[in-house]
Amino acid sequence: MFGQRLRELRNKKNISATALGKALGIAQTTISNWENSGYEPNYEMLVKISRYFGVSVDYLVGNDNDVNKNEISRLAKELYEDLDDLPEDERNDIEKGLLEYLEFLGYKLKKTKK
Repeated sequence: MFGQRLRELRNKKNISATALGKALGIAQTTISNWENSGYEPNYEMLVKISRYFGVSVDYLVGNDNDVNKNEISRLAKELYEDLDDLPEDERNDIEKGLLEYLEFLGYKLKKTKK
């Protein structure tokens, strides 16, 4: 599963195995072995790869199929940090708008599941 996911992520971002190897500080042949031979990197390297692609380690190893989960968490964290710098009244207005939008999305999701 890991090799397949790695190849999909590379192809989606149009990154060669050589370029990924350079970014991670490893040989291109190591990338190729992971993708083709079923070998998996150690946990430290899995974390490095997950950060590089903006996905979770669980997604990389096949325990989670939601490729966007880590990206959503990252964006939420950045948004929260940006909101923290705003004056309280502006922050409250934005938080209220976000909550209303999330409620709307939840409503739409429930409606489409029926």
